[in-house]
Amino acid sequence: NTTHPYKVLFTFKLGWRRSSDYCDDSVITSRTLFGGGAWQCITGCSNNQTVSSAKMYCTSYSEIEDWSQGERSFTHIFNNNGPFTIRFARCCWISSLVVGGGGEWSVQTSGSLVVRKDTGKINTPPVSATSPIIRLQLGCFYFVNINMNDADGDEVRCRWASGTDECGDICNALIGATLQQSPCVIRYFANTTGWHAVSLTLEDFPPPPQLHAALSQVPLQFLIRVDDVGQNCEVPLHFVVPTPADGDCFAVAPG
Repeated sequence: NTTHPYKVLFTFKLGWRRSSDYCDDSVITSRTLFGGGAWQCITGCSNNQTVSSAKMYCTSYSEIEDWSQGERSFTHIFNNNGPFTIRFARCCWISSLVVGGGGEWSVQTSGSLVVRKDTGKINTPPVSATSPIIRLQLGCFYFVNINMNDADGDEVRCRWASGTDECGDICNALIGATLQQSPCVIRYFANTTGWHAVSLTLEDFPPPPQLHAALSQVPLQFLIRVDDVGQNCEVPLHFVVPTPADGDCFAVAPG
């Protein structure tokens, strides 16, 4: 808007160990903030300027698996049209990870407020609705589909996050996995039991003949749990009717 032309709305979702950041039905109902840390601006504004607390509202939890999950939105007014990068880095990942256990995490997002020539609007970054935990069976080969959507209709690609700024101590932690960028698919043979961390970066690209540099970068990190359940890989679990098809979209009215 003309009053605050560089005002940006951020929405994030994070998961914590429930034993360290407690959540139950009463916390969800009361809308009590939990978690900690801060989102900091790394480029595009004052160096390491805090733009928001990383506390959030709890939305779900598991007593058995010891996790709490929440989300929150916040706004920040930049001094220019960017590009800018904000990051949330802290310690520690769960100690039981096969790679990176007890290490630091880092998630960062980058974008610009420059008006696009092809749409006449500021870019909207892609989003993903991937589950925070994906369960796989030991000894089986999987194609893990990562849902990605872009409000501008841009092509969205995924890549492995790289460098400590994007992935902390869990870079390339899913050993042996390969990645198809668009549509985003992880190919993985589940040969090691336990918890595995996955760190991806989603990027949107304008249609030709526009420049082929990414318009924005969005982090996506989640856990894969591999268990030995003693079942045949040729008889996978499957959803039954009336389960919606993969990729179906549903509109939900506010409130």
